[in-house]
Amino acid sequence: YLFTNIPLGSYSLSQVIPSGWVQTLPVGGVSHSLTITPDWLGAFNDFGNYSSDAQRYSMDNRWNMVSLPLRVTDRRKSSVFVYTKSNAFAFDNGYIIEDTLKYLKGYWLKFDFGHNVWIPGQPFYVDSVDVKKGWNMIGSVSDPVSINSISTIPSNIFLSNFYGYKGGYRIVDSLQPVRGYWIKVKNDGKLIINSTTQFNKEISTQLIDLEKTNKIELID
Repeated sequence: YLFTNIPLGSYSLSQVIPSGWVQTLPVGGVSHSLTITPDWLGAFNDFGNYSSDAQRYSMDNRWNMVSLPLRVTDRRKSSVFVYTKSNAFAFDNGYIIEDTLKYLKGYWLKFDFGHNVWIPGQPFYVDSVDVKKGWNMIGSVSDPVSINSISTIPSNIFLSNFYGYKGGYRIVDSLQPVRGYWIKVKNDGKLIINSTTQFNKEISTQLIDLEKTNKIELID
């Protein structure tokens, strides 16, 4: 909002917070204080808010493998991951650009700085994703999922471990919300991902030489 021709004096600038939202700015208070004097040139005051059903996720200042962690009202990349400067790259026997993100699909996104992203939405705990013979980039659901609890149709189609990425590829033993993963399968099929079963939170930090399994290349 822009206000002009305001009389001299002191003011308190506040907002009406809609139901279901939480104010984050100004820090430590609910209003901005403003004093207008004869030599006053203007001011900019910001209010920050997030939906009370939003969850916070961390992004690194590099390429990130991500996925949708919640059911959201707007699945466009620019709405969910507002600070990314890159396209969203999915994988389907080669990289493709997708602007509207799909649930349980994995994507490459690049950020110029590390930050937390608040995503409003409703959690989901069970879902399935189609996979094709060879390498696939998949996502996960709203809670961590043990690799051992993932079932497939048809059964026994895994040809590799699950690989996550954080500055390098790592074998993981659980899928985490908002992250993306590589998996190789021997047949077309479906993965059923269910976070309602017990899981082991420990994640392997072993770096993987993917040249020994196959070649996955991302050119910046």
